[in-house]
Amino acid sequence: MKIFANIPGALKLVNCLKYLEVNKKAIEDAKASGDFEKEREYILKSTSYWGPMVLKMFGSTLNVKGIENLPDKGPVVLVGNHQGYADIFAYCAAFKKFQFAFVARENLGKLPFYGKWIKRIRSVLIKRDDPRASLKAISEGIEYLNNGFSLVIFPEGTRNKSIDGVLPFHAGSFKLAEKSGCRIIPMVQNN
Repeated sequence: MKIFANIPGALKLVNCLKYLEVNKKAIEDAKASGDFEKEREYILKSTSYWGPMVLKMFGSTLNVKGIENLPDKGPVVLVGNHQGYADIFAYCAAFKKFQFAFVARENLGKLPFYGKWIKRIRSVLIKRDDPRASLKAISEGIEYLNNGFSLVIFPEGTRNKSIDGVLPFHAGSFKLAEKSGCRIIPMVQNN
């Protein structure tokens, strides 16, 4: 059965969750004091530590092309395809110039351990079936961008396991960049 084949990977993932806690107190202290610069610094330390640790634990390698074309600092909106859960680790391992969080569906914020972390790094959680809540989430994202925080968005709105193209983009996908005036950085992951 497929479920049994996934157990070793799931156990490794649970073990990796401890790496999310490394800068927890520093992030929370900076957030409480309103020091956005320090908060971004510690979020970046957290993500750029966690991503490579997860990839290493799974024995994965990452080849990044064009990273030298990125701006030296944010805020930016990183827009890319989403093929699977490994995208999150890969982006955390690849992008080390500036902090970023994710635009994600609301239920990810409810996952044990991971949910607290994704909220802590200032991710924007969207309730897909509630247009009013989605507008509120986009306003929250614009506020984050205006305060110097970068965001990753997957405009397809879900994982696309196809290697032959992309799904249609959701209409609101680029509103964050448009309304905040941030640069859009396109990215593509190919598993």
